[in-house]
Amino acid sequence: MKKAKKVIIAILIIVVIILAIVFGVKAIIDQKTGQLQEIQTTGWDSMFSEFEVQKQDVTTYVKGNGEITSFDIKKIPVESYESVADLYVSDGEKVDAKQRLMKVTSPGSSRTVKAPIAGMFFAVEENGSNQYMVYNLEEVGVKIQVAETDVVNIKEGQKAIVKISSIGKEVEGVVDYVSNLPQNGKFTVRIKLEYMEDVRFGYSAHVSIVTSEKNDTVVVPYKAVTKTEDGRYYVYKAEVKQDLINQFTSGTDVPEEKRTYVEVGEINSNQVEILSGLEVGEKIVYSNW
Repeated sequence: MKKAKKVIIAILIIVVIILAIVFGVKAIIDQKTGQLQEIQTTGWDSMFSEFEVQKQDVTTYVKGNGEITSFDIKKIPVESYESVADLYVSDGEKVDAKQRLMKVTSPGSSRTVKAPIAGMFFAVEENGSNQYMVYNLEEVGVKIQVAETDVVNIKEGQKAIVKISSIGKEVEGVVDYVSNLPQNGKFTVRIKLEYMEDVRFGYSAHVSIVTSEKNDTVVVPYKAVTKTEDGRYYVYKAEVKQDLINQFTSGTDVPEEKRTYVEVGEINSNQVEILSGLEVGEKIVYSNW
């Protein structure tokens, strides 16, 4: 009898141990699952940014790429039957107007060639022969090509920021010419610069022409504003964040009545000016995608 009781007690102990193990494992799984769910929620949540509406300065640009050049390049004619007997200046040397550049000879004659303008002398090989020219250093700048949708916002006298990446330099220039006739669908715009000793002709340059500047105006991030097919603009306020998460996770569309329609002003690649529809201090939400 005592032996039977011991067997029963042993069995009960084993059952208790098994149950403890089972429930312990379940608790661990539940805990892990909860962590995963929390991480997943945090993951979706992090896909959105909140922004407090505030006043900032807004600058709008038209951008383009070109290279450093002179707008006034005088070619020095040397005929095919002539040859350069003496060259009095070096390639890349600064010269004065009417300074002697070279002596040119032909069968039975010779002549002295002088600089037509002050500037920088260059000898460039083209098609197997040397071409000689003088770059006017008073007319240095960059030419860019812009689309018709951009040229309407560009005027002579506007400020431009010119970045010369090869030497890590950023300088200010001014628009001095806007073409009225397109070439290959683009309009030529010239940005004039001061001559700089450390900038070589031919360096690549990125140009940002300032077409509008507004100070202390209500702005929001460019990503926060959506344009409808009929040309209206809207944002989502912060309380709509969960609806946006649901849209990503389950495909449920955000109801149209939760949109906040706004009137916009200046728009650039980073900011949108808000003329009406939002107040300073309100919070909006937008996708980071």
